[in-house]
Amino acid sequence: MAEGVRTLAEWGQFLDPDKKTIGTIIELLAQTNEIMNDIPWMEGNEMAGHTSIIRTDLPEVTLRGLYQGVKKTKSGISKVTDPTAMIAARGEIDIDLVNLNGNSASYRMQENQSFIESMTQKVAELLGYGNNTLNKKEFHGFAPRYPYKDSPNVVDAGGSGSNCASMYAVVWGVDAACGIFPKGTKAGIEEKDLGEYDAYDENGDPYRVVGDEYKWFPGLTVKDWRCVSRVCNIDVTKLDLSPGDSGYIDLRKATIKAKNKIPGTKRSRMIWYCPEPVMSMLEMQAGDPKNVHLRYGEWQDSKNVLFLHGRPVRQVDALLTTETALTAAP
Repeated sequence: MAEGVRTLAEWGQFLDPDKKTIGTIIELLAQTNEIMNDIPWMEGNEMAGHTSIIRTDLPEVTLRGLYQGVKKTKSGISKVTDPTAMIAARGEIDIDLVNLNGNSASYRMQENQSFIESMTQKVAELLGYGNNTLNKKEFHGFAPRYPYKDSPNVVDAGGSGSNCASMYAVVWGVDAACGIFPKGTKAGIEEKDLGEYDAYDENGDPYRVVGDEYKWFPGLTVKDWRCVSRVCNIDVTKLDLSPGDSGYIDLRKATIKAKNKIPGTKRSRMIWYCPEPVMSMLEMQAGDPKNVHLRYGEWQDSKNVLFLHGRPVRQVDALLTTETALTAAP
């Protein structure tokens, strides 16, 4: 992995190897959602995001003969700025409960773990559907980057209506898709001990609490749009159909097309992401010896990981099964 580009777990070890504060938080962020273990994160080149120069087409080359000149050409480029979002959570614990448990930082972290898990769920949601064009508080996720069924690197599975899902093939890396955080921050993560203060119950009566505030400033950049492909319009109500049934979804054909839209030199880093119904269907098909494109591979974190076309598949619950079917570009 490139210098300065690390997974969350690696950033935690780099910034806080003793896991006193930030290291523990980052470890919890990485543990609560599978996709978080895959994403490499790099420091952006701006205080609120990252600007990339993206090549849109290659320069023309010349077949040259002796004593013949070479025509000047240049590649097409585009300047793109990807923003970061700000996700915040605040935990408050009754001071007497804290004192009963030794007033330890580890106990407070344990009690606030649900807030940290909610933050990872929000990031996973934004990775799928965040749309900075519609909501400036969000970072731009994958769906608005591949918005139509005839967009480049999108494969239409043929579904219609509002019971559709999407499946993504993603190549991670600084030259492909990469997480970003603001320039000058510690992996984009902040923790603040708010100390002891008054909180109020539903009757307006005060009681003492200790507070902790957590902030995360994540974003996503896609340096090479070819490194992500989307299988859209998967009708989840038809996943149980068999070949020959009306409306049968041939995911084998769709995922082969999606895989082959990824540059061949980068497919070795590709990972599939899908919602639970699609994952369940793939796992059931993996038991069929005829499905040579599906197999269980190596054990990772005590789980036998499913492989599709030679690459691992992850379940991401933030990917919806209630997407409205994508249409052709207007």
